[in-house]
Amino acid sequence: MASKKRAVTKKKAAKAKTRSQRARFKKAAPRESMVSASLFEASSTYHSGLLIPKASFLGDPDAERPAAVRARAAYAGTEKRSGRPTLAPSKAAAPALAKVGLSDLEELRQNQTSSPGKGMFAELASMGATAVVFDNDGEEDNVLTELGEDYEFVPDFKLGMPPRVSLDGHGPAMGRSALSHPQWPEASGVGKAHEQGIRGGGVLVAVLDTGVDADHAEFQGKTITYRYVSLHPRSWPARDIRGFDTDGHGTHVSGIIAGETVGVAPDVELYAASVIESETTLTSMTRVAYGLDWVMRQFSRPDNEHKPAILNMSLGFPPTPPQGTSDAAYRQRLTLMRSLLQRLYEANVVPFTAIGNSGAGEYGYPGGFADVLGVGAVDYDGKIASFSGSGNPPDEGVSKPDLVGYGVDVYSSVERDYEGNPVYKRFNGTSMATPYVSGIASLYRCRHPQRSADEIWNMLLENAQPTTPVARTGQGIARFL
Repeated sequence: MASKKRAVTKKKAAKAKTRSQRARFKKAAPRESMVSASLFEASSTYHSGLLIPKASFLGDPDAERPAAVRARAAYAGTEKRSGRPTLAPSKAAAPALAKVGLSDLEELRQNQTSSPGKGMFAELASMGATAVVFDNDGEEDNVLTELGEDYEFVPDFKLGMPPRVSLDGHGPAMGRSALSHPQWPEASGVGKAHEQGIRGGGVLVAVLDTGVDADHAEFQGKTITYRYVSLHPRSWPARDIRGFDTDGHGTHVSGIIAGETVGVAPDVELYAASVIESETTLTSMTRVAYGLDWVMRQFSRPDNEHKPAILNMSLGFPPTPPQGTSDAAYRQRLTLMRSLLQRLYEANVVPFTAIGNSGAGEYGYPGGFADVLGVGAVDYDGKIASFSGSGNPPDEGVSKPDLVGYGVDVYSSVERDYEGNPVYKRFNGTSMATPYVSGIASLYRCRHPQRSADEIWNMLLENAQPTTPVARTGQGIARFL
């Protein structure tokens, strides 16, 4: 009888702790900063988030790593072995979530059924995380009671592209054909690389953006592996279809990297995940995590796991907590984003992100992390763009950006007209400079396919072209030498 009482008392204490956790999360991350009505249905009562093992969340070097990460790291020779036991959760997330009544989204998809009135979960095994959609607070209580000791639960939150940039004397001039002359300065080394046959062949590049128009003339003859990640969690799993882009931003970014005539590295193997809404240019962390998991699964396929890889993203969140978000919740978000990107870096994937378009002294994450290459923008004369972000992120020990690329009046693919004719435009932004740098990195990875992510990172910084003045440009302009 005494042991039964202790068990009941322990269970009550766990539930009380869970209620306290949930209250703290809701206070820290009000509904507008989770998966809110403005992002989903106005009548929506659920919210979503990510479960990730605490050892992984905190960056413990002995944390269990996903099989996809281990496969790529083993091939690249960068797998870390401390000799200590691997730290793995005592419970697997999926069985525990099913036990408390949530539906497995993959099973629903296979059976072509729905789960009205019930929450759902999707295993993001390649990233070592699980996406969860709660239909009510009781489900959340039960999940945190069951898994709270081993897993960190991070409520969903908004991410977005840097604000669009319009400059006096510079506009989105439109064209119907590729340029008759190369737009990349001779100092960039792009022309030299192409003359040597170094065009990015054998390099995997993932772009997380608004999508890509796979039928634009710049991608003629190229197979683009494409995934559309739905905004609405109940529409998951995502769809693997022919690439489309109702905004044009992702097509512009992809053209800078891989366009046949405007691209820096036209022979790369392009993987595009549409994770940003064209109307709002917003997304959510869960949606991005779903995209990253898809990227890792593609990159760790047997035919790809040996290939060097790049990740390009033009999204993030501000350097200070948004209004109504506590410091604790904001730090939790930073830790989650860092841990997910660290997974890719461990798998020999170099991540590049835009530093932001808010000018001097302003920057965004994840570009502000010390272990992510944050990219600023210069014009074709090497002068820093007025909008290009910069700063000294606290506790990172670095100054940002790490380096810069060309991001003013950049000409690239955008869309097609109703007759199917290609349309090109000139855009400005660190979102344009970032794919330029990703393209330069792809040229290096093409020439040195056996070099690690660390070595490519250092090569970019060491070979960067210094600028005058040097303020806000990091190590300088990325170039191929």
